[in-house]
Amino acid sequence: LATWSSGTLATATIIPGTGVTGGLATTVGVGTTLITATSGGKSGNTNFTVRADTVAPVVTMTYPVEGGTVGSSVTVTGRVEGNPVSTVVNVNGTSLPPAVLDGSGNFSVGVILPAGNSSIEVRATDGAGNTGSSGTLNVVVNPNKPTVIITSPGDQFLTSSRTVTVNGTVTGATTVSL
Repeated sequence: LATWSSGTLATATIIPGTGVTGGLATTVGVGTTLITATSGGKSGNTNFTVRADTVAPVVTMTYPVEGGTVGSSVTVTGRVEGNPVSTVVNVNGTSLPPAVLDGSGNFSVGVILPAGNSSIEVRATDGAGNTGSSGTLNVVVNPNKPTVIITSPGDQFLTSSRTVTVNGTVTGATTVSL
């Protein structure tokens, strides 16, 4: 018969061949804790250190923007710092499947929004259970909003010319101005 105890005076009895009775668990605070095991009048002990993680991941949503007007199909983008184990986009209070982060913590999640007003929030939770939020932002969804896709030149195109030809497509509009 052996007993296990910690500095918080929790004790569990270990019966050889049958396992643990009374639970092998105790609550310890932040810092160093001494764990002692005793069997047949002989004791052994070990120290371990518990570190507190009270810092939530930092979540930044880069698109869409607060108060913006968007189409019904939106790509929510942003970044999470702080090693989250789960990152979830919430649309109108409903959680979507977890977002996948790239190696830098960036995310990009496509969502379909109903016409009218919608709220979007991104929440990230780390391994210690700390949760960070982007904060809730509100957008107006106009399913008839024109869509503009520029196919050339590419983003951050550099040229020494005074004129540039822009190519692309526009849907949902009758006039286009450059």
